Amino acid sequence: MLIEMWSPVFKKHGEIREPICFHHGLNVIMGLDLADNSIGKSSSLLAIDFIFGGNSYLKSIAVKKLGDHPIYFCFQFEKKFYFSRDTANPDIILVCDKSYSPTGETMDLGIFLNKLKKRYHLDSPELSFRLAMSGFFRIAGKSNQNTDFPLQVYSSQKSSESITTLIQLFNLYDNIARYKERLKDKSDQLTTFRNARKYAFISNLVGGKKQFEANVSEIKRLEYDLAHLQDTHQDKIDSDDIEKNQQKLQLRNTKLELESSLRDKQRRLKLLDISIEFGLYPTESDLTELQQYFPDTNLKKLYEVEAYHKKLETILDSEFSTERESLIAEIDDLESQLTTLNQELQELGNIPNLSSEYLENYSKLTATINALKEQNEAYLKESGLSKEKSEADADLKRSTEDILLDLEVKINSKMREVNNILYPDIRKAPQLTSMLTIATPSIHQMMMVQELSLKG
Repeated sequence: MLIEMWSPVFKKHGEIREPICFHHGLNVIMGLDLADNSIGKSSSLLAIDFIFGGNSYLKSIAVKKLGDHPIYFCFQFEKKFYFSRDTANPDIILVCDKSYSPTGETMDLGIFLNKLKKRYHLDSPELSFRLAMSGFFRIAGKSNQNTDFPLQVYSSQKSSESITTLIQLFNLYDNIARYKERLKDKSDQLTTFRNARKYAFISNLVGGKKQFEANVSEIKRLEYDLAHLQDTHQDKIDSDDIEKNQQKLQLRNTKLELESSLRDKQRRLKLLDISIEFGLYPTESDLTELQQYFPDTNLKKLYEVEAYHKKLETILDSEFSTERESLIAEIDDLESQLTTLNQELQELGNIPNLSSEYLENYSKLTATINALKEQNEAYLKESGLSKEKSEADADLKRSTEDILLDLEVKINSKMREVNNILYPDIRKAPQLTSMLTIATPSIHQMMMVQELSLKG
């Protein structure tokens, strides 16, 4: 436990005072007999909170008036441990000797708080030391002074989180951990499913149970129409024949596309071969023949242009060759695909020829039926996940309520004990209810309970 604290800024009658010592049980901050109400109660409590890792003291009036300063303190467990923490560097704890001279050893604030957590036997791995301690520091300048929420550690803490912290303080969290994990898992599954439905990765059923029942009726009607369509064909047609017809139609459409692409590339290859074989620029004999018809032609200029053309032709020939190789590879690939398609068409064998109208009606009916079935399956899946989540939530609530009823008895018993010690005459002790509210006959007793009730 914390047994003393000291600082060069703690003064009495203008002199640095001796270390402030603490003892087991209730310690009271008292002013002088003639002092007014402003005796530094809040600053003193914030200084103690600072020793236990809090940061509210950094913004306190004491620091604003006195500037940065160290606070020295001693904990006693199996032996005494001396430390100091400075407002100028609050993230570092200095290890000291018994005269509060630094030893040169330091530790990070987080490591220091973890050591304190072990010393105070706070065994819940999910509970931090600050979360465990902060609820007991209800001081002006901190954000947890709301008397309507006696278990709230900080102002924005939800009631469910306050309950969890209380259960962790009594090392009972393991009793509900599996229920919380199951609820989280079911909630995540439901959220993932709804997101998939939202972004159309799976079918969506709008209208709930009413639409589900309407879909069931519509599926029955469409299945009757489908059966009637199959009965009207002169030959007996089964689903396998229809599927093969659809495959055949698809293969033929694909074949037409491949053949069209193949003809286009073969035509391009032929034009490319002509360009490579015959060239695109005039030869020397062409220029000589030109001068016979046009004697005044400047052959020198034409030869210069021709020289440039030959250089350009060399470059283009290289590009033509590259393009030719690419076209040949593409043609080979298309021919290979066509060969495979022809084999697949042969493997389908002899099947009844069905009209495109028949196949269209059949496809439309089956597609609608499948879509409605998928919608209903999605509805059943979501309903199942919602039910599982509700069951997990109910299990967690039952388990939590059982623990809270047990804690209610223990805490109220301790509050009666403390009440009887503080008030020898008969006074009704505050009561912590199963709703985690405090019923008390007086404001004075309510304030006392907030500071002391959970320490037992």
